[in-house]
Amino acid sequence: MHATPRTTTIDLTQPTARRPRLLLVDDNADGRKALERILSLRGYDVTAVADGHAAIGAMDTAGFDVVLTDLNLPDVDGRELARRADALRPRPLVALITGWGQEVEDEDIAAMGIDHLFLKPLDLTAMLDEIRRSLPDSGV
Repeated sequence: MHATPRTTTIDLTQPTARRPRLLLVDDNADGRKALERILSLRGYDVTAVADGHAAIGAMDTAGFDVVLTDLNLPDVDGRELARRADALRPRPLVALITGWGQEVEDEDIAAMGIDHLFLKPLDLTAMLDEIRRSLPDSGV
């Protein structure tokens, strides 16, 4: 007995949704891996790096829709990454994660090109909703 082969029809005339590209920067390996997995499961194409220099290299070679970075990194801090991302064209959405909310003043946020500031411990649902609302037609 032979099984009938399955066929899948793909309509190539219809556009496929592109997964939003997200650069995740966090020096905490466990936190970075967990957040990378959550973001991937939520529909993002995630590039995760452990430090600012790797983030700069990634930003120089790939176009991201979102840069999600920790404030305190061992080499280049999140403020500098936000400034660099703000100069990119097209400009990605920039979100900063910090456990030190007092280190970032409201007027600094806009001046540094930061679109969102999320405080640790993270409210993942609120963070993901806020990012999703800021990415029109992203499909996530």
